[in-house]
Amino acid sequence: MELFGVIYGASALVTTALVFFLSKRFSDVQRPASVRFGLSVAAGVLWPLVVLGLLEFGSLVAYTKVAEETELDLDTRLVT
Repeated sequence: MELFGVIYGASALVTTALVFFLSKRFSDVQRPASVRFGLSVAAGVLWPLVVLGLLEFGSLVAYTKVAEETELDLDTRLVT
């Protein structure tokens, strides 16, 4: 059980740092650093949900690409 706590804590720290630096790059300039840091800590604590969201986004992107290729393939078959 102790190893799980260490892994969870390390993952929370990594997620917090990543979200903070990404939010610095992509957020509004007027947003204070304290707000960005607070949201980064919340994302770090809830990192499993962040990972789930990234997986969900990845599957949506993959589905969109497959759907576009399938639609393109169907269009070329109908034309010829």
